[in-house]
Amino acid sequence: TEDSFPGEMPNVIAARLSNYFDLRGLNITVDAGEASLLEAFDVAGSYLDFKEIDVALVAGVNGTALAGWNDAAGRNAVEGAFLFVVTRRSLAEEAGLPVLAVVERSVAA
Repeated sequence: TEDSFPGEMPNVIAARLSNYFDLRGLNITVDAGEASLLEAFDVAGSYLDFKEIDVALVAGVNGTALAGWNDAAGRNAVEGAFLFVVTRRSLAEEAGLPVLAVVERSVAA
């Protein structure tokens, strides 16, 4: 059924949220392991830089922690979620929105 895929296909969750809230734009799933947050910001930054979008919602969820699980480095797995609304600084200032943080982008050599 349509409800059996969200756990198997991560892109289904992003698409459903986009449709449910009628966001009328791209929905992209980024999976880069522990670097997913940074990669998601990079993808959003690219679309913003090329002015293909004006606002991006960068969200992430980790809901796979098992009780008592530690990785090879001894870190405890945790569950959590976040959502950032990202736009160009000029658009935020033009709209009178407070600039709470600035994400500096750099090119890796």
